[in-house]
Amino acid sequence: MWVVGVIEDSVSPVDKPPRRTALVIYVAFESSLSEGAKRFNAWKEEEEVKRSEEDEEETNMFALLCVVRYTQ
Repeated sequence: MWVVGVIEDSVSPVDKPPRRTALVIYVAFESSLSEGAKRFNAWKEEEEVKRSEEDEEETNMFALLCVVRYTQ
């Protein structure tokens, strides 16, 4: 199996820092095509979980910053 990775910059909203998005393409032999699809789907799910955790952490830090500023 061959794995080709392409990294490209993604455009983010103004209130969030820019992210790097990794696009992974699996080029597989016919016999292992389903294995490649399974690996790609697993990778994709991991990235979505990481992204949601990062978003939650950013939100929590912003809320903490607001509380600190308000109490000073």
